Amino acid sequence: MASTGEVGTLAVNKHVAFLKSYISTTDFLIPPKNSNILISCDYAHELNKLNANQHLEWLTQNYNVYLCTNIEKNQIPLNDKINVVNFAETELLIKSHTFKLFISLTRPLGALNDTSMFSTIRKRAIQFLVPYLLNGQLA
Repeated sequence: MASTGEVGTLAVNKHVAFLKSYISTTDFLIPPKNSNILISCDYAHELNKLNANQHLEWLTQNYNVYLCTNIEKNQIPLNDKINVVNFAETELLIKSHTFKLFISLTRPLGALNDTSMFSTIRKRAIQFLVPYLLNGQLA
């Protein structure tokens, strides 16, 4: 049997409580300002949800944001502040340890057998020890 590592924390709201529990169960560190963050997204509405809550604007003000996506550039909010990269570039950047955080807003498709480029990016991030959030609601 394996432990699932549940941790309970108290905080001013559920977001701070989640962050405290996440930090206590992993080697996760909040990336320092102006470091590189990768967002992977396959649907414009997921990116728009992040933007609607002003999270995307906050990210672009505090970090160098890279976006790996198949979304048309004119559908990307704040596209003048985001570095859009293709899958090959993303993979090279992950291998060169460029990113301090990876946020995946892609659909989870059968984890081990999925051969999509988004799945490959997720696997590379894990392989090269990039701290990650694989759920848009948690990001």
